[in-house]
Amino acid sequence: MRLKTKGSKRFLIGIIFLLFFSLVPLLARYLSPYEPDALDLFNIEAPPSLAHPLGTDALGRDVLSRFFYGGRVSLLVGFLSSLFSVGIGTILGSVAGYYGGKIEIFIMRFTDAMLSFPTTLLALVLSPIFNRYLPDLPSVWRLIIILAGLGWPFTCRLIRGEVLSLKESTFVEASRLMGAREAWIIRKHLFPALLPTVIVSVTFGVANGILAEAVLSYLGVGIRPPTPSWGGMLEEAKDLVTLTSMPWLWMPPGIAIMLVSLSVNWLGEGLQRRTRSY
Repeated sequence: MRLKTKGSKRFLIGIIFLLFFSLVPLLARYLSPYEPDALDLFNIEAPPSLAHPLGTDALGRDVLSRFFYGGRVSLLVGFLSSLFSVGIGTILGSVAGYYGGKIEIFIMRFTDAMLSFPTTLLALVLSPIFNRYLPDLPSVWRLIIILAGLGWPFTCRLIRGEVLSLKESTFVEASRLMGAREAWIIRKHLFPALLPTVIVSVTFGVANGILAEAVLSYLGVGIRPPTPSWGGMLEEAKDLVTLTSMPWLWMPPGIAIMLVSLSVNWLGEGLQRRTRSY
């Protein structure tokens, strides 16, 4: 009972934190005291004050305003990259698990090949290629495409295992005996049964996407300036002087990334626990 209560509290806290950090960036236009790129040359690297509650950066930009607008970008990358990667992985995993044969061998060997490479390393390689051949593509969408293209193998393997067990179930066999088409069985039986797993995968993928954006932006291959993002704000504050003497530049985005990732994971654990009990 104590474990169940503890899990319920985490689930509730995760929802509250996620709603807060989702609503604040959406209302950034109304909450921000300045435009995110507005310069105040008389207050460069100024500490927190009434005029600038979280201080200013090296260009005199208001940190609070960039924090609000940067949350939009980081959450957008996290949510969309997770949706796209889980969608691709669900389709490929379902096809591989249900039809089997050469299709399954091809999909799963390609999946294994993708999983054999570190995701961060592949992202570091792909980012300059996108910059060279698709220079007009916004860095936000470039990062979403890269993360979605590298994240689907994890979901593919998970869904394929689920489908392998589901296709041998009684209700699927009964549908086959009644003459139901394969597409109808997948649409009416398999996809609804897979929905809880897909939802949980999306929640965990959001946290991974937000962390990946922070890591890649910190390494200089993520969101390009002057577009604000939480990872980009950390990248701008990575020198030793800033880390030791100007904590107002890196603490807000760092704490936000930690709390959002933690809340999304708690939400995913709660959903996973509830779908299993169901």
